[in-house]
Amino acid sequence: MKLKILSILAILCLILPAHASKLPDNLWEYIQKELPNSSQRFDSVIVVSKDVMYVPLYPAQKEEVDKIVIDYTYPQDKKLKNLPEVIIFNNNFVLLKLFKDKDGFYGITKNENLPLKVKLGVMPQDMLVPPGLKIPENLSLILGDLVIPSVSDSTLIVDKDGQETKITPLAGQVLANELFNKGNFKSLEELKGKKIYVSSNGSKFINVYDEKSSNPLYELKLNALPLKIVASNISKMALTIYYNNLNVEVLDLQNERIITQIPLEKNPKDIILDDGKNIAYISSPEAHAIYVAEIPSGRLLKSIQVTGEPSKIALSNDKQKLAFIDRVTQKLYTLELNGEYIEKEIGKTKNASSILYNGDFIYAISRTQNNLIVYNSLKSTVEHEIRLNTKPTDAILLNEKIFVLCAQEGTVDIFNTKTNKVEEKIQLDKKGFYSNLTKIPNQNNLMITGYNTNQFLILDCDKQKVTNKRDLEVQVSNLIIIDK
Repeated sequence: MKLKILSILAILCLILPAHASKLPDNLWEYIQKELPNSSQRFDSVIVVSKDVMYVPLYPAQKEEVDKIVIDYTYPQDKKLKNLPEVIIFNNNFVLLKLFKDKDGFYGITKNENLPLKVKLGVMPQDMLVPPGLKIPENLSLILGDLVIPSVSDSTLIVDKDGQETKITPLAGQVLANELFNKGNFKSLEELKGKKIYVSSNGSKFINVYDEKSSNPLYELKLNALPLKIVASNISKMALTIYYNNLNVEVLDLQNERIITQIPLEKNPKDIILDDGKNIAYISSPEAHAIYVAEIPSGRLLKSIQVTGEPSKIALSNDKQKLAFIDRVTQKLYTLELNGEYIEKEIGKTKNASSILYNGDFIYAISRTQNNLIVYNSLKSTVEHEIRLNTKPTDAILLNEKIFVLCAQEGTVDIFNTKTNKVEEKIQLDKKGFYSNLTKIPNQNNLMITGYNTNQFLILDCDKQKVTNKRDLEVQVSNLIIIDK
């Protein structure tokens, strides 16, 4: 009789409709408390770090409980923060840790003596299954209707010599294009242990490099021309907004695939990330809104209606407020993110290429006026107006200093936020129009790139000088650098 009941439960696990791609709220709150840097993917897979993921098993019979606690772990008597291989909660949900073998393929625990709650659970039926996933025979029922892609199903890329090469795991499409044989990141100490993603004007492709690359390793094909790409070095997730496209796409950079789309009502203009909360803020002038989306689930949490047409946006360093510029009036506003979403008009800008929000002050850099204006967000006053070199195109705040890239004369102007003065002007070579600054993760170094410079520069922000340069025959429009 017991065996018959177990068989019925197993069949139920297979025929139940696909679960919503979201863990119960109280379970997810418990996981976030124990693993504060974790994120829930769109298919409810838990991403703890770039090397640690958990697959949930949905139970045939979920228990409603007042308080989530752990009933069982393997190895025994471990806490969630110890990252055990198997965790069973008192609501009957299970987490299975994913392991990567020496060949790069994922698998789960090999322990055969697990409780029935594990063997009778079922994986999310919309799960993005890694190619070649290894499941022990005694746990085969947990797959439900999922099919494990084989290694032979991997998409082919074409290398620079015309040879076909299999790579796995893959994004939706990984293809070659005319940008092969271009770029050189090889033998650069500042990029050791990093991965570099480069998009170019007029191309749907992202070139993928590492520190050993004299040419792209391969390329990722997006669904449209990217307007802006932002990435988290914590979750290894990237978000892309496109020209004249209503979809925001979420990319898993660890497994290099597009995992979900966030459909918007109107076209997006700018996007910023709050890494700590796994939240993205997206401006849409046409919708008169700031959209709030969850990463990596891709859930659209809120559409905040604001004054005017918000375009360029910036997040305060305490993540409690957001600044935005109305693209029509050029007025600068702040927006509280505490749930009441109170707006406040701060002042007026003119053709700002960058805005930065630090403490009580907002810094707007005008590309056409060639100046930096310091606004006091509490008093709604202009505190300082500082002259810069011609055509400032990008700026980054680092250690209380703002590094402003001025393209016309090829300089980096360094503004001290304590003294409110430009304390240094670093002269670059004049090999083209440098237009972008990108911070290298876990370093006080910036990479300087441009549309037609045919090279990139490394700026040491502590020494305040260019320490390295390399040829780069790709016209850079978006650049992402993450730790491997």
